[in-house]
Amino acid sequence: MFKSPLRSVVGPLLLFTLVALVTRWRVFGDPIITGVDEQFYVLVANRMLDGALPYVDIWDRKPIGLFLIYAAGALFGDVLLGSQIIALLAVVGTAFILYRLALRVASPFAAVMVGLIYIVFLTLAGGEGGQAPVYYNLLVVAAIATYLRARETTQGQGGNLRRGGARAMLLFGLALQVKYTVLFEGVFLGLVLLYTAWSRGRTPGALALDAAAWVGSALAPTILVGLFYLAKGHFGDWMFANFISIGLRTSEPMHLVLKRIVIILMLVAPLVIGMVLRLPIARRPADPARAADLRLLDGWAAAAALGVALFGTWFGHYALALFAPFALALAPLGQKLAGRIVLGLLFLYGLAAGQVLGVVHMEQRGDRRLLASATAAVAGQRNCLFVYDGPTSLYDASGSCLPSSRPFPENLRTLNESGGAVGIDELAEVRRIMAAKPDRVFLRDPAAPEDNPRVTAVMTEALRRDYVLTWRYPVQGRDYLIYSRRDGVAQAQAPASSGPLHVAKSCRAEQAPPWSDPVRRLVWHLAPIMGSCI
Repeated sequence: MFKSPLRSVVGPLLLFTLVALVTRWRVFGDPIITGVDEQFYVLVANRMLDGALPYVDIWDRKPIGLFLIYAAGALFGDVLLGSQIIALLAVVGTAFILYRLALRVASPFAAVMVGLIYIVFLTLAGGEGGQAPVYYNLLVVAAIATYLRARETTQGQGGNLRRGGARAMLLFGLALQVKYTVLFEGVFLGLVLLYTAWSRGRTPGALALDAAAWVGSALAPTILVGLFYLAKGHFGDWMFANFISIGLRTSEPMHLVLKRIVIILMLVAPLVIGMVLRLPIARRPADPARAADLRLLDGWAAAAALGVALFGTWFGHYALALFAPFALALAPLGQKLAGRIVLGLLFLYGLAAGQVLGVVHMEQRGDRRLLASATAAVAGQRNCLFVYDGPTSLYDASGSCLPSSRPFPENLRTLNESGGAVGIDELAEVRRIMAAKPDRVFLRDPAAPEDNPRVTAVMTEALRRDYVLTWRYPVQGRDYLIYSRRDGVAQAQAPASSGPLHVAKSCRAEQAPPWSDPVRRLVWHLAPIMGSCI
């Protein structure tokens, strides 16, 4: 397979690109199906391009590198589509580097399967769009490859890994500015660098200078961003958003946490089973260099798993950071026919289950039809729309201003953000927004179990007093609603219901529910059978 040097590059790249397109085509240009996070990143990027300063004019905890990636999507003419193209390129690039790494410990067939398994498993955990790991996985695998390259090229140089290690740690530093959860993998590689240099007989003084160079390289991007905000006079805003606010979040109900843990375990279970099967199927490499490479790759997988476990939120998309090291750990299965069959089955499972879950995500979140209908429903608003719970993409689609510097709905709505975790009094902010009487309020029915009951009570009373339901869009589980101010809506439109958050089904969008298609109903029921029910 791919015997010539040119074919060993072009062949895998073309294959990875084709499979990535097949698994991701559904989301291109669709601002809804990819999920609330990506919608918000697009919103922030668009506002940045209009002059807004993250953490000051529009608030979030994510490091600025992620928003810069999304803003770069404008180079393709549209932030949303451009960011999805960048994500596609990142996925293909990550798969190719995984392929090259796998060649160090496995056959070409197994190496190709590693890249393919990574691509298809992304769609199981909401990685079909532009979640942060889709971008930073490329930097992480590049850092691992850079270290291995430096280790080889510095043999016989007194253990001097300073330059190569600095390049690898700089890649981790850039990854930190996409999402800070990559810290654990960066610490792992830093320890590997120290051990490698020490084992080569590096003197204590030289080793201390090495460590300073590596730590400095890893921290340099973050320090530069901090200096930028210091120069702008907003260092405190940046510091709070990036490092302090996460520690102010309160714990969530145990049943929600356990549910998320179960979901993550289900998502990675097929890969973990494959890693367990490696024990009876694959032999440890006899070649010392290959054995050392495999120990490194296994250690990376363990470090990534530890990072997800210790971070503590356990949302399903956190599994995206595990797919690259876990897929790579499967490479030795290619030694025997039984192992190659396992690799093939894992690829087919990921391919099929990912497409099933793409439809499931559409049923749960809606798609571009929902946004078109909602945009028409809010047309003519005179002041800022308020998306209390729903797609923030509606702000851009409708041309609305933002009612708050905290437009991400969960920042104001959920219980674990109460008590100033987002830098303001969330309850007071919701009261202020509703006191301004926005023309339209967008939310979902019923309220989510993680919602703050005090905030819910404020919204319920304000909607009962001043608003009527004018639009409903049914999706699987929770419907989307739009309320309009009473003074702008004929009283005949008022719903016959006892409470604004649980209204009658009489006020609907004109189209039929998107999940009414019998084929889609069948797909919905297939999801749990395939072991990836969400």
